[in-house]
Amino acid sequence: MSKSGALDLATGVGGNIEKKAVISAVDEYEKYHNPCGGDEEERKANCSDMVNKYYDLVTSFYEYGWGESFHFANRWKGESFRESIKRHEHFIALQLGLKPGQKVLDVGCGIGGPLREIARFSGTHVTGVNINEYQITRGTVSALQELNHIAGMDSSCNYVKVADFMDMPFSENSFDAVFAIEATCHAPDLVDCYKEIYRVLKPGHCFAAYDWCITDSFDPGNEEHQRIKGEVELGNGIPAIRSREQCLEALNLAGFEVIWEKDLASDSPLPWYLPLDKTHFSPSNFRVTAVGRFFTRNMVKALEFAGLAPEGSQRVQAFLEKAADAHVEGGRSSATSLGVQSQLTTLVGIIRAIDPKLHEHLEELDGRQYLFALRMLMVLLKEAKGPDDVVKIVGEITASLDAKRALRDALNIQEKYLRKASSSFCQAIVAMQKGGRAHSSSTTPNPVPLGVWSVQPRRDASYT
Repeated sequence: MSKSGALDLATGVGGNIEKKAVISAVDEYEKYHNPCGGDEEERKANCSDMVNKYYDLVTSFYEYGWGESFHFANRWKGESFRESIKRHEHFIALQLGLKPGQKVLDVGCGIGGPLREIARFSGTHVTGVNINEYQITRGTVSALQELNHIAGMDSSCNYVKVADFMDMPFSENSFDAVFAIEATCHAPDLVDCYKEIYRVLKPGHCFAAYDWCITDSFDPGNEEHQRIKGEVELGNGIPAIRSREQCLEALNLAGFEVIWEKDLASDSPLPWYLPLDKTHFSPSNFRVTAVGRFFTRNMVKALEFAGLAPEGSQRVQAFLEKAADAHVEGGRSSATSLGVQSQLTTLVGIIRAIDPKLHEHLEELDGRQYLFALRMLMVLLKEAKGPDDVVKIVGEITASLDAKRALRDALNIQEKYLRKASSSFCQAIVAMQKGGRAHSSSTTPNPVPLGVWSVQPRRDASYT
């Protein structure tokens, strides 16, 4: 079971660090960061030590307050926090076109929440890599095996400890797909990180990721912006939050081709940072509300005083809470936000390029209906052999279907066909690229300068 109780929180603080050494580990970790006198180059030079200390210190807090999936998600109205997290994970699986039996790699798997959900949803075998020994041993020895068993994923998920993401113990062309969810931001060198992902990915296959970036609204000469950025980096174990342009450039330098990129936070019906907003109250996510934080703060204080939690636990809770407030400030000012790299909107981009009228109809739907309609289009397009078929089918859809019928039909589609269609449609898109008719990200209307949402097929792929 997930370790989400008060005693789990108390005994888990520090991870593999000896309990009496937790306070000195907190001192060392905080000194890496700008608010405590550190600098970016020092964090990059000592990135492995910094990130490992961070996750040793905070993992039990994450599980207690957030659950098994350590990431944010854009959110629709009427959707709970847990539902948005699962949808976010299903979304990346669909966009990769995952098929049962494929081998998939999760770069930066945490304690395996997204990994298990994606493996169960797609029928794939997912290997998770992690640089933090505590999270890995917590999983492979007992706890994550138990979580795998509860999810029915005993034979579908495994975990591998790596020194860093730039040197993974896999041969070339090992995986059918790779994804990373808010993980590559921890890498000291993003180009080298992406190059290693490129190496282990099969030619012609896709890498998709969600990550954070700073937007064009960020002003490096603004002290308030620098404070927010520094507190986010401190509270999340990040050497330096990168810009959208830096992420896109790193992907290209690594050999990938970016098909599509988008900031999902830009048009999210509810703010991605809503769970951290102290003015928002949610009974279903009580522990991260203002009242829940007050309770946790005093509980940790009492547990530390009683000797059940190690000295330094209150300071960990304090920098996590400060980072939560910085997320909200940054999100509201658009200086920082939730950036995403993935694939579904490759479909949107292709449709927009082929037939703007159909895309206008789809945009009239709300978020949930919109995704259903896109899934339906994937099914209708599953037999497409190439660009000409795609153009023909989209034209027929535009002429014969309205948004309501698209939604109604989408609701009747079986999940197994969605998986097959997602893969088939990816192949049609690749064929369009080869024919020089792919949608270019540079023509995307009003690109948001934060995160990147992209699919990257290998440039050395052989398309037939």
